[in-house]
Amino acid sequence: VLSPHGVLLTAFLKGGWQLSEPVIGTFRGLGAVLGLVATSIYPIYRKKHSVVETSKRLLLFQAAMVTAALYFFFQKSNMSQLIFLGAVLASRIGLYGFSLGEIELRQRLIPESLRGEVNGVASALNSLATLFIFCMGLIFSTPDSFKYLVIISVLAVVLASVLFATLVSDRLKNHLAKNN
Repeated sequence: VLSPHGVLLTAFLKGGWQLSEPVIGTFRGLGAVLGLVATSIYPIYRKKHSVVETSKRLLLFQAAMVTAALYFFFQKSNMSQLIFLGAVLASRIGLYGFSLGEIELRQRLIPESLRGEVNGVASALNSLATLFIFCMGLIFSTPDSFKYLVIISVLAVVLASVLFATLVSDRLKNHLAKNN
């Protein structure tokens, strides 16, 4: 839900906060730019740290930014709205950077003969998650109820980052160490 180019957030910004089209367009454009920033930051950071450590830190960064966005979402001022939008934009760096790490891990850990199947399942799960988001948008369809979508989204990102940082990253490090 906290995606600058997402239709639910765009609808809320227009209908709930009554932001103008130029402001929303600028916000969406900056989201794309910060996605590109992540592709520049990732290789620099990756040279200094392992793929697992880089991915973990970027995902934790995303969790921190969406948590900050959640806090400012509930504040009632124009400045807090700008900070909310800025935190959502900054979270893109963590998301797209983590995505690059995930792709690298898939390339290194999944046998070539299975990559198509695994990537197909991952794509299907991603589509299912998108469908879930839209179904939640049907349930929480008013600007007043958008806060529940924000809370659910932040909890999902925080849970994912905690699970990756505590359970998955150590297992990946060990597996990569054995295979190198």
